[in-house]
Amino acid sequence: MSTKNLPRLALLAAVGALLAIPNAVLAQNTSKEEGTAQAQGSASQGKTTKSAEARKAARERRAQRRADRQLLAWSNAAARETLTPMLGAQKANAKKADPSVRLLEGRLLEQEGALDAALQAFQAAADLAPQHPEPHLRLASAHQRAEQSGPAQTHLRAALDHATAWCEREPENAEAFYSLGQAYQGLGRLPKAVGAYQQALELDPALALPAYYLGTAYYQQEKWDAALAALNQAITHNDHLAYAYFFRGLTQGKVKQTAAMLNDLDHFIAMAPTAPEAETARTILAALR
Repeated sequence: MSTKNLPRLALLAAVGALLAIPNAVLAQNTSKEEGTAQAQGSASQGKTTKSAEARKAARERRAQRRADRQLLAWSNAAARETLTPMLGAQKANAKKADPSVRLLEGRLLEQEGALDAALQAFQAAADLAPQHPEPHLRLASAHQRAEQSGPAQTHLRAALDHATAWCEREPENAEAFYSLGQAYQGLGRLPKAVGAYQQALELDPALALPAYYLGTAYYQQEKWDAALAALNQAITHNDHLAYAYFFRGLTQGKVKQTAAMLNDLDHFIAMAPTAPEAETARTILAALR
């Protein structure tokens, strides 16, 4: 498998760092609604509204995290079931549109192969959260999948600008550096990507996705031992990260760990049988058996 294709593949894999920002947007929306309720009603009514809104927001955040985990594991049917009520609520009240929900929708559509619809969902998220890098990273992913390199590069550069500004605003935020690494990796600036992922992991060593992407960046640099160590770390923190098994299997093949490679590629296919790289995994397995 050519390492030249890894920037595209890396962007196609699941990404989970955005949830913190849309949750902040949710909190802002909730505060506005609570303020209106308190102005119109009595103090007790205001407290009741505040409590109800807080419980609703907490339920929505839990559902978003569940959908995120399902998408990372390539459990598309389960993710659609989780997302359907949220999408219905957004269509019923466009004023409460949440960029995190649109991003989750776009990720699901992309994984289902509906690229045009995915692009629309990602663009809607970008319109709702114009200063956040994640919508641009996802737009780049979908454009790369559609073999539209020009728009993909445009969105990667936008993601880099937004991620850089985010890191400057919040230098202790691991997710900011994780997003910065993704932008650098998509643009092929691998040493910069590695540095950003390492910074993210220094800030929060328990995050699985920076470790996963660090492993893919090392893979692109043909640093097999470092790639294997990072991918092992990612799987330790999240053993439902489908693409980590794919790239760990490829890496194991590079260091002649054939039995382990076969096991990981089998595991990847079982988790993500319709993923774009599943056919690559099947081809490798067929050649070795």
